[in-house]
Amino acid sequence: MEKGELVPDHIVTALVLERI
Repeated sequence: MEKGELVPDHIVTALVLERI
């Protein structure tokens, strides 16, 4: 994913954790 350049990694992890 190229979102790493736009969003911090900890933000992506938080979104994934909220999905479960």
